[in-house]
Amino acid sequence: MKRSLLGDIELTVVESEEPTYSNKTTDNPVDKGVSMTDHSEPDSLQVTIKGVVTGSDAEKKRNKLIFYRNNSTMLTFTGTNIYTSMIIQNFVPTKDSSISNGFKFSITLKQIRVATSKNSAIIIKNLNIQNKSKGLKTFSKKPVGSQAKADFLWQAMKSSLSSSATKNSATKPAFWFGITGQGGKSWINH
Repeated sequence: MKRSLLGDIELTVVESEEPTYSNKTTDNPVDKGVSMTDHSEPDSLQVTIKGVVTGSDAEKKRNKLIFYRNNSTMLTFTGTNIYTSMIIQNFVPTKDSSISNGFKFSITLKQIRVATSKNSAIIIKNLNIQNKSKGLKTFSKKPVGSQAKADFLWQAMKSSLSSSATKNSATKPAFWFGITGQGGKSWINH
């Protein structure tokens, strides 16, 4: 018989393992001919396991399962299938006369989606700017993002220094440049 583990806890018997695959869907009417994938997204996987824990260490295992639930500890469940990145959403231990040295349980696990990010950096070349009110300023190498972004920013800084950024130095900083994104322009001041 294959062992069932939740994290480092061996479960004596797992009677059932029920994964739930569901989607969030729109309650609003959808235009005819529109792709339904635009109006639906998968929910996190949930797995309900039911079984029994027995033995001299049953109380210790129950306390550890409660600790894992209280601290949202990320676990792997190994049973009929293997589920990773799971936390205990519900834990219901039941003691009754049918089990003298342990407990029955129902545990609902929820899979947590873990996002990762990628960082990259580039260097912008030294930039000398003449501002009539403050004299010569040197802006040196700064990490920005990708090479394409650096080239864009370099051109944007040079072009913004033409008439508008230097003529009205009382209300605008020594230089500024804009990045146009989906939400319009956002200005970065230096």
